[in-house]
Amino acid sequence: MLPIEQPFTNQPEAQEFIMSRINGDKSRFHRVRKQRIAQRQRNRELLKNMASQPKPASSTGSQPKTVSA
Repeated sequence: MLPIEQPFTNQPEAQEFIMSRINGDKSRFHRVRKQRIAQRQRNRELLKNMASQPKPASSTGSQPKTVSA
């Protein structure tokens, strides 16, 4: 914990602690926001590619069965 008398020191750990306390929630929100946007874009591209590909024909279920009497 930083001493109250010297809240701003030239140590990198102290500066990082102060920055994360001030801007930590903001930076985390924007990082997660960008991740969600990128995930939606990947999902849209995947669905678009899957829709454009032809479905493979299955040989077992497409033939009607004949009934001999």
